Amino acid sequence: MNKKTILVVEDEDRMITLMQEALEDWNSANTANGRCFKAIPVNSIAGAAEAIYDMRVDCAIVDLRLPTGQVGKQTSPEAGNTLATDLILKKGMPVAVVSGYPAEMDKHLTSLPINRFDKADDGYEHALNWLGEQWTLMEALRVWTH
Repeated sequence: MNKKTILVVEDEDRMITLMQEALEDWNSANTANGRCFKAIPVNSIAGAAEAIYDMRVDCAIVDLRLPTGQVGKQTSPEAGNTLATDLILKKGMPVAVVSGYPAEMDKHLTSLPINRFDKADDGYEHALNWLGEQWTLMEALRVWTH
């Protein structure tokens, strides 16, 4: 079985649950072709940094509005945009942005291996399908980065 690891950065537990259900469905539908995703869910940018340091990650699903850690400012799309940029440019992986506010994705990201999806429109299902389409890219990046 050819497995790819997805870093999932989402601060809402109910969204993590929805993503895991979508992941189970995707894996069931793709078992015959030998492909499987394994998710590593984290709820903060600090958690994402730790996961990237500790394990091999092939791609990511990132929420835009993530906690900033600042008092009086709960979430910020800048946090998710910065993380998405870093994951693509510094770690060399495709990123699916799944957000309730997909229009807040920075415009400069559209020329990179990234796509955005709306949480309200089966975003996780669409994101997983898109990441599945990036399988060959992930294979090439894995060889190139090692």
